[in-house]
Amino acid sequence: MTRSVLFSLLAASLFFAGCESINEWREPSPEAPPVLAQSISQPYLDMLSQLVTGDAEQQAAIFQRAHKDWLADPSGPNLLSYALVLATPGHTSSDPQVAQTLFSQLLANPEALATEEQELTRVFMAYSQQWQRLAMERDDLSAELAKVTETSQEARDSQMRALREQLNTLREQLKDAESKLDAIANIEREMERLEPERN
Repeated sequence: MTRSVLFSLLAASLFFAGCESINEWREPSPEAPPVLAQSISQPYLDMLSQLVTGDAEQQAAIFQRAHKDWLADPSGPNLLSYALVLATPGHTSSDPQVAQTLFSQLLANPEALATEEQELTRVFMAYSQQWQRLAMERDDLSAELAKVTETSQEARDSQMRALREQLNTLREQLKDAESKLDAIANIEREMERLEPERN
C-alpha cells in the first residue's frame, strides 16, 4: 500500500506541475515550436523510485547521500531532496515529523525552488502529514486494544467491537484516498501516452 500511494502522489505532483506546459503544447507558437525540456522533478522522482524499490543497503546509501549533500549545501534543491527521503516511509531513516519541518522551511522561502519543485513540496508535505496522522491513530487504537485485555469479558467484547468499527472506517478512508490517487495516476499515464500525438 505504501508504494502505490507514493507512486500515485508522484504522478499527481507531475500532473499539477505540468498543466501549464500542457496548455503550451496544445497551443504552440507559430514562430517557434515548443522544445520539451526534461522535467525539473525527474531527478527527485528517480531518487524516490530507487528508495522505495531498493533493498535496505540501497535505501541507507540514498539517505546518506541526501543527508551529506544537505549538510554540505543546505540550498533549496538539497533541502528538498533530504526532506523527500525523510517523508518516504518504508526505510529505517524515515521521519515524517522532521520532513514536515523541512517542507515548511521550503514553502516559507518559495524563491529557493522552481514552480515544479514547490508543487512537489506541497504534495509531499500533505502526504507526510496524513501519514503521520494515520500512524498516530493506529498507535492510539493499539494502546486502546491493549487496555481492553485488562477489563471484563463483556466490556472487552463491547470495546473490541467499537474499535474494530473504527479500524474498518479508517481502512475505508484509506481505500477511498488510494482510489482517488490511482485515478490521478491514470490521468498521468494517459497524458504520457498522448504526448507523441501532441508532438
